[in-house]
Amino acid sequence: MIETIVNPFRVLRNRLSLREQMALFTATLCLAAVMLAATWSASVARQVAIESGQHELVQLAETLAERLDQHMFERYREIGNIAGLQVLRPLWTSRPEEARSVLQDLQQTVPDYAWIGLATPDGVVKVATGGLLEGVSVAERPWFIEGLKGITVQDVHDAKLLDSYLRKSPEEEPFRFVDVAVPVLAPDGTLAGVVGAHLSWRWAQDVQASILTRAGVADTTDLRVLSRDGRVLIGSGDPSERTVALIEAVRTQSPVVIENPGDPIITALATTAGQGSYPGLGWVVAAQRPRAVVEAPANALGLKIMIAGIGISIAAGLLAWFLAGTVTKPLAKLSRNVDLVGREPTVTIIGRQN
Repeated sequence: MIETIVNPFRVLRNRLSLREQMALFTATLCLAAVMLAATWSASVARQVAIESGQHELVQLAETLAERLDQHMFERYREIGNIAGLQVLRPLWTSRPEEARSVLQDLQQTVPDYAWIGLATPDGVVKVATGGLLEGVSVAERPWFIEGLKGITVQDVHDAKLLDSYLRKSPEEEPFRFVDVAVPVLAPDGTLAGVVGAHLSWRWAQDVQASILTRAGVADTTDLRVLSRDGRVLIGSGDPSERTVALIEAVRTQSPVVIENPGDPIITALATTAGQGSYPGLGWVVAAQRPRAVVEAPANALGLKIMIAGIGISIAAGLLAWFLAGTVTKPLAKLSRNVDLVGREPTVTIIGRQN
């Protein structure tokens, strides 16, 4: 078996001149060295590309998490400030028209508020922006129940009472809200009711789209927001089982990167942690990108290295061919003179070689 493999090389070697043999050896050695270096470089480049892609995904996830916390903190603080203002206490009980004007001014300043209203202690809406739901009971709504106890924030939910008022057409996407509610007091210090604000969840979708657009990765990256129990609040599809399993783990070590050699998708998870007095709702941001996209720069670099290596090998072979001729010329002359000794009667010694 070995002879079968080796014999062709022996035949080729015997048929080549010394010059050709040296050129072939040099070119082969260069090609092997370059290919080895190219393979190692491509491997290193792939790992660097994966780490760079992971870092970028982590940055995207953390940026969105921070923006969500910052926005919610500002809204949480605004509603809390309104409830705490002493000058507004008479409005809640005796001057409802002025109270509505204050709420509408806030809504115009921050259009993310889809609805702001005051419900009396029995749960009936007394005043609200646009007059919506005035006279309607919200006594069973979680924001009102928790708002009677103190300032509260409620997670994303579908609009129950306001959807028919706010949607312009059945084809329009249903409204979803995040609620902030806080109890307010009358001038005598008794409970006047609960001020509740419904934040349209579309603001968060706009923030997500803005981050992807600015980073220039909207076509290659999926940026999702998951609730604390794994529901998809922003983004399409359902999270993988592994992603859901890591939601609790990421709360103690954020961010977390999910990157397995066999997975076609690389995922980075980051949690919202609240900000200032806003306690946070435990949202988890998942930034995902196909492995093929992450590794594409490394593959392109590896191809360039291989092409350059082949070119260098060819150049090295030509250079070796030229140098072999220069180096082996006196050796070939000496070999011919030695061969004449004993063959030609007149040649008994080797002459001086110049």
